[in-house]
Amino acid sequence: MSLKKLIATQLGLAIALLLNVHAQTTSDPAGILTTTINGAGISLVHPTLANKVEFQGPTDSPGGVSANTFTVTGGFVGLDFVTDPHFVELTSGPNAGVWTDITANTDDDITTADDLSSLASDGDTILIRKHRTIGDVFGADTPTAVALGFVAAATAPNADRLQIIEPGGGTVTNIHLSNLPSPFDGWTKSDFTGSAANIPIPPGQGVLTERGGGGGDLALTVVGHVKIGPTSIAVEEGINILATPIAIGTPLGGPPAAFPGLWDAATDALVVSAGTAPNADRIQTYLPTVVNIHNSNLPAPFDGWILSDFTGQANAYVIPEGTAMIYERQTAGAGGGAANFVFEAAIITQ
Repeated sequence: MSLKKLIATQLGLAIALLLNVHAQTTSDPAGILTTTINGAGISLVHPTLANKVEFQGPTDSPGGVSANTFTVTGGFVGLDFVTDPHFVELTSGPNAGVWTDITANTDDDITTADDLSSLASDGDTILIRKHRTIGDVFGADTPTAVALGFVAAATAPNADRLQIIEPGGGTVTNIHLSNLPSPFDGWTKSDFTGSAANIPIPPGQGVLTERGGGGGDLALTVVGHVKIGPTSIAVEEGINILATPIAIGTPLGGPPAAFPGLWDAATDALVVSAGTAPNADRIQTYLPTVVNIHNSNLPAPFDGWILSDFTGQANAYVIPEGTAMIYERQTAGAGGGAANFVFEAAIITQ
């Protein structure tokens, strides 16, 4: 899912990504991340680590930015950004971190799903990566997925299952690991309308997982590249499975003097606060037990991110790397609606 709605006002949230750098630091360091998929119940996961950068450079000046098009003369010779899903991201200018899917490319041009011409200028730098996909994270085929520890079966109830929900509770794609003969093998859409292996997992989009067949806890290891810099993540009113590209466990809200977290409730004008959970932006996590959190505007000590049963503060509640959260966004009438959260990760050498 690319950015369906771009809100002019974006909030930059400085998140420090702490890395022990033993070799020369590059702009795209590699890493390994392991997260646990619960053997019973639901898990919310995200690969966090990105695929490698396939192109980075400035657009032409003049003529580099037009409606649904970026131009880098001769920049894309021999490159295919369509057979496998790719996205392009702005990495310079005031809207760095905004991204959209690529729908076509030639040697000189890329065509995009969203028109970013109002957010970019000729000469701005762009970056292109292949999306993480269901297949490259959870196993490209049935034997590979089973070797990783997943359970395959002919029908969804007996197999390991995945679910992708478009932001705002939009289109729901149900997926399971099938052991039927081709073309119904591997990670397949549970209505058997096609393979799910090449379905993208965009930046900021988590995946709901549920184990079948008594598989037990599963340690999922992802190898990839640490995404540095800002990333703009679209949320819509309603249900979002929200993840961040930050490769270190990060608290929700602070304390700001120590580590700002994902949201500082004192300064974040985009988060909807209210005295009761039904009227506020809400978060639900499965780590592995269910934790319900909302953003409160009550006086201290019941302000900011708080457990919805009012038993404690949640500003310091950590969202681990490799996981995601259900973020339920309030309606526009309640001060919510479509928005873009911008999360930023930076390297600190030690």
